Amino acid sequence: MPPPPPPPTIPTRLLLLSDTHNALPLPRPQPHPLPHADLLIHSGDLTLTGDIASLTSQLQYLANADADVKVVVWGNHDVGIDREFYEREWGRFHGAGEMVDSDAVQELLANPTWKAKGLKILNEGTHTLTLPNGAHITLYTSPYTPAFQNWAFAYERDVDRFNPPTLTYNNNNSNDGAKNPVPDWPAVDIM
Repeated sequence: MPPPPPPPTIPTRLLLLSDTHNALPLPRPQPHPLPHADLLIHSGDLTLTGDIASLTSQLQYLANADADVKVVVWGNHDVGIDREFYEREWGRFHGAGEMVDSDAVQELLANPTWKAKGLKILNEGTHTLTLPNGAHITLYTSPYTPAFQNWAFAYERDVDRFNPPTLTYNNNNSNDGAKNPVPDWPAVDIM
């Protein structure tokens, strides 16, 4: 008996951005406006330091981009989003100004305008998206990175955030495995 036919493929245009640090719209010679995409993913460091004005302008720009679905994943420079880190370290980033109000940040992120414009702000974990073209894409997203120069969303370098306990090297400094482990292939399409 022959193997079953592969599932149908759906042509899907992805636009991947990261580390724009308040630079949207992108400076020339980058295309402006951004080209059309079925799925736009901004994978970290949307802002330089996560202040309200920067978050607002950058989210507005992405929300208005020509993409059916837009995804934002935070990065270590989006310090105003990592409440615990920011409340401890805010003076390093906004010392000459005022501390970003964490409640105001959460209110901004919950603004229904983003959802209405197809913008999804994703926390750490696995997310399955159905695009208007019919494609299904499963993403694993995480803002966390190994600690480096005291930025947001950091974890100790000897901690394994991404593997289940059965795959985690067990030493005195290790955790008991990830809260949101990366699923094994084929359960995730994009990390």
